[in-house]
Amino acid sequence: MITITALGFLLNYLSSKRIVIPSNIKLVSWSQDNPLKSRLIGISILIISLITHIYHLGVGSGSLSFILTLMLTGSLVILLSPLEIFGLKNLSLIFIISLSFETLL
Repeated sequence: MITITALGFLLNYLSSKRIVIPSNIKLVSWSQDNPLKSRLIGISILIISLITHIYHLGVGSGSLSFILTLMLTGSLVILLSPLEIFGLKNLSLIFIISLSFETLL
């Protein structure tokens, strides 16, 4: 749930015209070249994440958990994206670790 929220926020963040991140990462260049598609995909991923939070935790605590997760991942994306940490290898490693923590714990 955390990585899905982070991916949705990252796609919305990268589609903004205010940021300029010179990068050769395919996800960054695609989302800056196609801002409308990136926003639509990012918003749909965030909606899927909200529905998943609500399904697992209930309406009240699920929405609160989604808001807290969105604030956490949003802060991390804003702080770490200028450092170009969000490559394909790093994102997949973070996804695998997060998925294992969420399913095992």
